[in-house]
Amino acid sequence: MRKAGWVQSVYVLPDHRDAGAGSQLLELLVERAWHHGLRYLIVHPTERSYPFYQRLGFVGTGRLLELQP
Repeated sequence: MRKAGWVQSVYVLPDHRDAGAGSQLLELLVERAWHHGLRYLIVHPTERSYPFYQRLGFVGTGRLLELQP
C-alpha cells in the first residue's frame, strides 16, 4: 500500500514573507511525512504558490505537483 499525503495550504502572513518561514514549515512537514511512511505528497497550488513548491522539490504537470522521497 502506498501512503499519500495532501498538502492543503502553506500560508505566511504578508509581513513575514521572504524570511524562510514557509520553506522551513514545508521542509518540516516533508520530513515528518517521510518519517511516518508516506510515499508521496500532493499539492494543488495556486498560480502564485506554484514556484514556491517547485523550489522545494515538487514536480508535475498541470495543476498538481507531487513530491517523492
